[in-house]
Amino acid sequence: LNESLAHVRDLNFSTMLKDFEVLQNELSGSMNSERSSHLLSASIEQIESEASAKRALHRKYIMQAFNLSGKVKLKAVCLFLAEMLESTEKFVVFAHHLEILDGIEDLME
Repeated sequence: LNESLAHVRDLNFSTMLKDFEVLQNELSGSMNSERSSHLLSASIEQIESEASAKRALHRKYIMQAFNLSGKVKLKAVCLFLAEMLESTEKFVVFAHHLEILDGIEDLME
């Protein structure tokens, strides 16, 4: 979990924006407008592509952390449910993680 979260922290979108601003300033002062516009457009496409790849990586690490959090909760959830099953109170169980749902199913069998 810590490793996945560390990867998310390492994704730095602001660096890409600063690189873009520097490139934009260099191009606007040193070339004719048509060439500058073409290079600027190509640079924007590259930055957008890199940002898209980083967003996909970000989602991947978030999902890994989400799945790991389900695994970590399983034992505590099963212990709690076992206590609830021993009582005479009625209760409803909601779950989202597949591992939690499988663990509850195993507990009930």
